[in-house]
Amino acid sequence: MPSFSLQLAKAEVNDTLDIMGFRNSMLATFKAHHLAHGHTAAITGGAPMLNPTGPNQGVKDWFKQRDKAFNDQQ
Repeated sequence: MPSFSLQLAKAEVNDTLDIMGFRNSMLATFKAHHLAHGHTAAITGGAPMLNPTGPNQGVKDWFKQRDKAFNDQQ
């Protein structure tokens, strides 16, 4: 297929998605995503979302806490 035809088809699909509000939907979702990160940082004192052991703990400590339930069963 000629590259011009492919570029034209892609542009038409992108235009259709824009008309349906896809770009605005993505921007709104991105803003909400970052708002959620900011909220989590505020309520946890800046601790990373995936580190429930706290901001001063390392990854090894996180793994130890995560695996504690499994180690107790052995």
